[in-house]
Amino acid sequence: MRKGTFILILSLFFINCKEKTKSIDKTYEQLEAEVLCDVLPNIIKDYYKKQPVFLPPPYETHSKIISKKELDSINTVNAKEWLRTNNEIQKYRSNFIKLIPQHKKVTFGIVDSLWEISSDEIKGTENYFFSLYDSLGTRAVYNRDFLNCSVNIKTIPVDSIFEGEVRNNNGLAVISLSRVLIDKPQENAYLEVFDYFNRKKVSCFYSNKKKKWVIKEIIKE
Repeated sequence: MRKGTFILILSLFFINCKEKTKSIDKTYEQLEAEVLCDVLPNIIKDYYKKQPVFLPPPYETHSKIISKKELDSINTVNAKEWLRTNNEIQKYRSNFIKLIPQHKKVTFGIVDSLWEISSDEIKGTENYFFSLYDSLGTRAVYNRDFLNCSVNIKTIPVDSIFEGEVRNNNGLAVISLSRVLIDKPQENAYLEVFDYFNRKKVSCFYSNKKKKWVIKEIIKE
């Protein structure tokens, strides 16, 4: 009986050690990709939710060329077209957001280089932690780095953002990401997101309950 109990305890000990070794054996780049794969779906969801609505066309009040009746007709047509276009855009965004949790149902673009970052970005904030590295330099990322993400991530060369495939594909949105700061216990992480006009600070933590990285806070600058 004692021998069986001893063997069981010993087996559990080795299994636990093996799991810890697997975690230690991960490269920093693998940990970084793990964080990104877990949190990107919600970063992308936030991107679509925060997209601005197109402003309505200016309302013309007078003209030396056409009559007031014709002007009113043009304003009415423009207003209806603006409303129709915005409704279509909002519908597309809503449908996209609904599909994000479904495995590889939607495609999203990421610039193929993660920008450098320093721990100075989080010093003095409530989300500060001691990161494994004080600073991280720029590094390339590839489609294969995001295979475990529910969204189909397509890496885009920075030179192609306004040309080629991206320019010819209105449905392919693209954002840029920084490197990911991670603490030694692998409990906290921080990265930054850049789109055309905004910079966002993203604080994350590892949820033992969900067994994945989740977003704690997104701050838009």
